Amino acid sequence: MKAFKTVVLLFAALAIVTGTADMLLGVPGQAALGMQLSAEAANDAVLNSQFRFLASIWLGLGLLLCLCVFRLERYGPVLDGALAVVFLGGIGRILALVDQGFPDTAFSIGFVVLAIAVEIVGMPALIAWHRKLRRARGSAAMP
Repeated sequence: MKAFKTVVLLFAALAIVTGTADMLLGVPGQAALGMQLSAEAANDAVLNSQFRFLASIWLGLGLLLCLCVFRLERYGPVLDGALAVVFLGGIGRILALVDQGFPDTAFSIGFVVLAIAVEIVGMPALIAWHRKLRRARGSAAMP
């Protein structure tokens, strides 16, 4: 149980830190990560608005994961739903690959591949782990 909570909290911390940074820095902040952006894209008001909105959702998801972990007896099903939403994000990344192909830099390719692995494999694994723990405790939710 402690290992499960620790893994979820680490993932939550990642979402909180990156969501906060992306919300504050916007699209131009992505250049620091190696994303090749034109000046027009970096300064596009609609793109920046959308990016910061999605970053805020990501930050909120991290906070929601923290709430769920600390109150699993009450929010266990919400946790599973939040993890499933991240899985959907992985499907979105796969659609982007199909539509646009892989990024140009090795760092960006590594990032996308790692993110897809976490989202498509990691999230269902966490949901399955959570369900196994609940079954072992003999209840629909656990403390």
